[in-house]
Amino acid sequence: MKTLAENIYCIRPSNAHRLLLLRPGGSYSTLAAIGHRRYRESWVDPGFEFYEKGLVPESLATCSSTFAIQENHTKFLDLGTEVELLPILVKAKRWFLANVLAEVFEFDEEHSVVMRSGPNSDIFYVQALFVKKDKIPDIFVLAGSNKSQIFVTEKMKAQLCVLPNPGVKFHHVGAAIYV
Repeated sequence: MKTLAENIYCIRPSNAHRLLLLRPGGSYSTLAAIGHRRYRESWVDPGFEFYEKGLVPESLATCSSTFAIQENHTKFLDLGTEVELLPILVKAKRWFLANVLAEVFEFDEEHSVVMRSGPNSDIFYVQALFVKKDKIPDIFVLAGSNKSQIFVTEKMKAQLCVLPNPGVKFHHVGAAIYV
């Protein structure tokens, strides 16, 4: 039987670019629920601004546990049905927060390195991730985690890397091993 592997990356902020931040008075509870439920019908922009230091990203920006895509660039991406794009306005330009709802439920605990905390032993940080499956989504979060890390396959990374001046980088964390 032939085994194929595909790299898995975690989306992280670029050190050279500005981060998206909630404006003072913005609803942190709204932002904290990203990745945990659908918002389409009830979404209200809680208010964002760019941090004042660094380059202003043109296409992708990180924000807490998610990332945002500038409106002009959404047409170039195939994010699938499990990513909800939630509209926000930043400096008079429309951006979309990515609400990633696709989850991977099983991973190779022996070879992965995850940090857990709390009464339910929730995953709050993934240092290394190895998944043995027939197929995984191209963009996902880990079930049983606080959804603070978004993972992408090589295919999704390739789509995101062609966008101009992205404010994100991709940190290699492991592989999906297709058996």
